[in-house]
Amino acid sequence: MVVVVGKRQARARGGWLNEWAEFARASPTAEVLLVHGNLTGMPDEGGNLRLVAGDEGATIPQLRLRGLQAASASRVILTEGFGRPAPGLLAGHRALEGRGPVDPASGSVMRASGGASHWALTMVEYGRLLEREPGEVQLPPLVNASFNRQALLALLEEHSAELIQPQLQATLFTAGESFRPTGSVLIDDNRLPFREACRDLYHQGRLVGGQRMKDKGLPLRLLWMLGATLVPAVLGWRIIRATAAAGLLGQLLRSFVQVKLMLLAIG
Repeated sequence: MVVVVGKRQARARGGWLNEWAEFARASPTAEVLLVHGNLTGMPDEGGNLRLVAGDEGATIPQLRLRGLQAASASRVILTEGFGRPAPGLLAGHRALEGRGPVDPASGSVMRASGGASHWALTMVEYGRLLEREPGEVQLPPLVNASFNRQALLALLEEHSAELIQPQLQATLFTAGESFRPTGSVLIDDNRLPFREACRDLYHQGRLVGGQRMKDKGLPLRLLWMLGATLVPAVLGWRIIRATAAAGLLGQLLRSFVQVKLMLLAIG
């Protein structure tokens, strides 16, 4: 079992290094890879913790792929440095080993603390993964997801895909793969400032839209542009249902303004 953590924000690397180093010491049967574009001042602790260097300025998808290629275990959990491992993270993913080709699986996400904008970002990005009753999630974010490593690399090579989230989701969907629930939880501790979060969500929205409309004709593109105005409302309804199921409606009300602005940034 290998955990690959990609993180490009150098200013936060001390905290995430310490968190995952502690996780590695407490999980001697797991190999933990920390992937970063700048390893300056980050000593390799040895044992089952390994630092993997990506290119300076590499994107999160590039760091994900670098970690996947550097891993050695049969099954790999992909996450990012702002995630904090909760008890049982490994057990849920490990229980699914050897049940299919790529065999994607996804666990839940929960936030333990933070301001209104931090909670809003968790709800907008990971609303479908908020701690809930186990069940399949279609095309979940790659923040608490695991795969058969060799099969995933072969699939990516076959479809000339990268580890960019929308591209990987589309590749898996085309291949008929669905994510099974693991029952494991990852704690989202992303403290991205509100303005930066809106900017990132805006670019994610453009990327997803471009991916879905790739090679489509002008009529479908125009129809998509008209339908895009409904995206904030559709996503907002999904967030309401997800937060209600997770018992977080009170937190949603406290973060309502920030959630609304982030949804507008996506749409």
